[in-house]
Amino acid sequence: MIAFYLFFFGTVIYFLVKEKGSLDDYNKTEPFLHINLIRITLFFASLGLPASALFRMFIEPSQHKDDLWVLAANGGLTFALFIFTFIQKNKLNTIKNLVLLTYGLLCLSILFCLYLTDLSWYYAIGTIILLSVSTSFINSIRNFLFFSILITAANFSISFLVKTPHLHPYLFLFAVCCLLFVSLLLFIKNNQRFSFSETILNTTKAIVIVSNAKGEIIFVNNKFKESLGYTDGEVLGDGWWKVRRLVEGENNIKQKIISGTIEKTSTVLLETKTKGRIWIQWDNNRLPNGTTIAIGTDITEKQEKEREFKHIVENAKDIIYTTNSSGQFTYVNEIAIMATGYKKEELFKKNFKDFIHKDHLNRVIEHNVAELKRNSNETYIEFPIITKEGNELWLGQQIIFKVDPVTKKFSGSQAICRDISERVKAEIKLNSYYDDLKTNYQLKQDILSAKTIEALAGTVLHNLIRIAKSTQFITLNFITGDNFLKIFYIDAINKKITHTTQPLNASIKETIEKITKQDYHHFTTKEDILLLYMLDQPKFAKSGLIHEFRDNDQIIGFIGLYTDFHFDFSTSDTHYISDIINYVKSYYIEFEKNKIIERKNKEIEAYSTQLEVANENLETRNKFQKFIIQSTSFDDLNNNILKELIFDTEHVKTFSFNYISLDNKELKSYFINKNNTFTFERTIKLTPQLLETIQSWQSGILFDWRDEDIEIYKVLQELQQPITNIKCTLLACIKPKLINSGFVGVFSLKQNIYSNYDLTTVQEIANVLQVALNQFENKQLIDQKNDEIAAQNKNLAILNEAQNKLINNIKVEDVFEDLLDLLFNKLNNIERASILKFDFDKKIGQLHHISQNRREMRYKDLPFDQIFILTSFLSEGIYDVTDYDLKVNMIEDEKKWYYSGIRSAYALPIYINNKLYASINLFSNIPGNFNEIKATVNQIISSTQLIIDQLINKEIINEKNKNISANINYAKRIQDAFLPNEDALRRVFPKSFALLLQRDALGGDFYWVKEFNSYSLLAVGDCTGHGVSGALLSILATTYLNTIIDKWQNFKPGIIMDLLSNSIYNSFHQKNTDADVNDGLDISFCTYNKADRTLLFSGAMHTIYINRNGEIIEHKANRKPIGVENKHLKANYDTLFIQLELNDKIYLLSDGVIDQFSSITEKRLGNKRFKEILLELEVIPLKERKRKVQSAINNWRANANQTDDICIVSFEVD
Repeated sequence: MIAFYLFFFGTVIYFLVKEKGSLDDYNKTEPFLHINLIRITLFFASLGLPASALFRMFIEPSQHKDDLWVLAANGGLTFALFIFTFIQKNKLNTIKNLVLLTYGLLCLSILFCLYLTDLSWYYAIGTIILLSVSTSFINSIRNFLFFSILITAANFSISFLVKTPHLHPYLFLFAVCCLLFVSLLLFIKNNQRFSFSETILNTTKAIVIVSNAKGEIIFVNNKFKESLGYTDGEVLGDGWWKVRRLVEGENNIKQKIISGTIEKTSTVLLETKTKGRIWIQWDNNRLPNGTTIAIGTDITEKQEKEREFKHIVENAKDIIYTTNSSGQFTYVNEIAIMATGYKKEELFKKNFKDFIHKDHLNRVIEHNVAELKRNSNETYIEFPIITKEGNELWLGQQIIFKVDPVTKKFSGSQAICRDISERVKAEIKLNSYYDDLKTNYQLKQDILSAKTIEALAGTVLHNLIRIAKSTQFITLNFITGDNFLKIFYIDAINKKITHTTQPLNASIKETIEKITKQDYHHFTTKEDILLLYMLDQPKFAKSGLIHEFRDNDQIIGFIGLYTDFHFDFSTSDTHYISDIINYVKSYYIEFEKNKIIERKNKEIEAYSTQLEVANENLETRNKFQKFIIQSTSFDDLNNNILKELIFDTEHVKTFSFNYISLDNKELKSYFINKNNTFTFERTIKLTPQLLETIQSWQSGILFDWRDEDIEIYKVLQELQQPITNIKCTLLACIKPKLINSGFVGVFSLKQNIYSNYDLTTVQEIANVLQVALNQFENKQLIDQKNDEIAAQNKNLAILNEAQNKLINNIKVEDVFEDLLDLLFNKLNNIERASILKFDFDKKIGQLHHISQNRREMRYKDLPFDQIFILTSFLSEGIYDVTDYDLKVNMIEDEKKWYYSGIRSAYALPIYINNKLYASINLFSNIPGNFNEIKATVNQIISSTQLIIDQLINKEIINEKNKNISANINYAKRIQDAFLPNEDALRRVFPKSFALLLQRDALGGDFYWVKEFNSYSLLAVGDCTGHGVSGALLSILATTYLNTIIDKWQNFKPGIIMDLLSNSIYNSFHQKNTDADVNDGLDISFCTYNKADRTLLFSGAMHTIYINRNGEIIEHKANRKPIGVENKHLKANYDTLFIQLELNDKIYLLSDGVIDQFSSITEKRLGNKRFKEILLELEVIPLKERKRKVQSAINNWRANANQTDDICIVSFEVD
């Protein structure tokens, strides 16, 4: 038996070594270890128990056979559990529980056998062995302590219960206690070690997953479950591979784990349980026993940043590249590919030094080496590269050196390069510009320091020949003040300067203008050669750069650069020549000024004399301005100015001041003569030709001997200007606008007496007069506009007064009187005003008139044959005479008006309903008096016509309303005669009330009551329509109800409703017409038996309400109105039986109550709110209920109109 258990223990140890790799790991609690330990234990126990019993029987035949059957039964149970572990392989938690149960049963079994065999040494050894492996099955200290107490107590009891023990009880008990104590210490040690390892694995931020040599997952930490969302049950064993079965390559990974060929590191995109995605970087480690531990790091954020960085790099506008330690490209972006012109594959085969311009290669290399020696991390340098097409491209490069931190060796670089070609070109151009500025400045100083023209020419030509290297011959040409062309030459060979001088005639001037029209010129034609020859320029030249210099738009010289071949001068050459010309021009102008200083000094004395005269004239002009400021009219202005001019000015015969009227139709002229001391004026009618001629004149001095002035003298003569024997004239135009509006004329008998100075003086006077003319014209326009506005305001006031006054009248005759009074008193110059009202039936006109002779209103009738303006109204629609003096073929009546002093007339007809109704007639003793007020009069007449039309229509409408009201009142009396009143209702139902509110005077709502034998009949109806139509239908309905009751002697509401519907339908012949006639009514009908308090109800579209002890009971009717198509002998309306109780309150009503709108909420009252009103009536006395209901409806309606007719009838059960 000992050998058997040693074999069992050895098998367990072998398994542990095989699975875990060391004896120290035998007590770890991973699920797979538990499963296999359980299987080994159960298998050997199932064989060992019956085998040991058989073995004992052979060595101790005296023992009872029952031991064999007990141990055999235990062995069978143990073997069954062994088989069950294979069936439930994946249910690890269930297996753990079964392991504990099995181990407990084995412990109880062996303890029981130990008791039966009186502490047999065989079962004692089995107990010791079984307890020695207890820590493999119990994984909790608390459970182990509880187990130890139970085992110790059981063994203690057995030691005392056994009478003849084979072993010493106390030694056995001591051995058990020692074994349990040692096992506890070992359990605590292993548990601490395992807890420490498990804590580290579960608290680390890394993802940990462990698989065995078979590729089965045996452990995942908490971070794995937290990150991916899976549980132990979903991933342990083959669970992880099942989860990942759809991912390409996952089965390959499992095979690599089994074969031990899995990579050391790998990066995998995993999908979480919630369909999320994370990137994991795995570090795989394989233990000697085949266990693979994979530790993963979540690099999702890193991957996103790398992807974002890659996107930024790929879309950057700068060149980005990386190299290895030898300068070989390892990465280039798209910009680098486009900039260099090479493909990416070609760039990866090149060194960055291959692109640097050879002239700059050493500089770049030395710079980078120096920076590396100084341990710089990065540096900046600019250099040119050569692209694949051979183009030069300047780059500004920021380079970062990659240096191994341990070995300090250079491993590569990262660089960002920006295209700075444009900037470099600009700097080169700027430097060149600075050099040119320096040269120009020195040249300017040399030019300004020259004392003579010859020195100036030498300086300029020597500088030009030195700079303009392609030029063979240069000339510098000056036009002197005494009309000579001075030419200086220099050639590129001997650099000797010569000069010539030639007279400057008209031909030479024209030649200079022609040859200097273009800065750049190819001399290819004979005309070009001739021009050069005439200016004494080089005859051999085929190309030249010629640039003139001017003073006040006059050419004062030019420079010429010439070659004997076709050559294009650059823009810089042109700019340089322009700068030199500016310096030369400044010097030459200054030089010429110095030459004429002496002559100017001589003229100063003469000018001083003229200045004295000018000061005198200035005083005179100031005096004129003072006259203009003080003048208030043209006449006053002209008298003052002309008199002052004629007495202060010599050699003048006549002054004239002339201006064109605002309408351009007249020329107003003011004159003063030297011989006469008074002014006179004249007005000339202007033709369009004269107006255009005057407006086109320019100020100037006119001489009688010049042809061009003779034409102007002819026009002055036509304008009646005093030009007889005149030899010289000053003409100064007045231009307040862009064209002339007048002129000032100064006429003298002496010839050539006036100078430009005199013209300036007179023009100044004309300018002052221009200001005055503007002021007077503006004032005239403003006064004119003010008058127009005042007239419009007056007309508007008259119009407003007429509308306000006439609109308040209620009779047409009052309108006529107010209108005549208004027109006569408010309009200007009205001699007579009248209104004629036409009666075409009697052929007379009713005349209302008032005049200046008799200011009271008078009336009379005129026959049509005496109304002469009637013909105008019927034919032309208006009578309008602006001036009777100008009217041709006046009739006798018009002559009467004319002879009585009437000069203008204006009469307008008034039409009502397209018929001539009346006319307004106005007469004045002023011609054209109505021209400005016609619009106002027309508007007053239009308003009057509308008012009269409204008054006439109002009278007609009032008359018709009276007739309609009388008919409606008579119809209401008829309806009241057919319908019952509240007294009739109370005779049948003592406790009742009726509320009937028709929307109009007549209405379609009604109630009907009748006693039939012992029954009380009540109906409430709502007929189609309102007013008269509804009233007639209500009479018809009540008549049919009485007829049906009397004829058929039936009290059932359903039958009565059927008969009523057929009667209404047949009355309108709806069955025999195709028209869609909807005439009918909604009704509720009930029959009440007072004896047993029963109620029979039938309705068409109506509802009956019963208030019973604070609860509202509704009974809805048939949804079919009375009067629609119906077949005889078929019941369409149901009869509802209702058992009433004492104090029940019954309400019948039309839909006008429910449909009433509120002006506050703009909603219908509705069924719910109406029932709330009925509940409020529960505690209201009978006499107050009707008033309460009406008050509730009015409060709800507020300011809204009544929507429909309203009828409510209620009675209370007594």
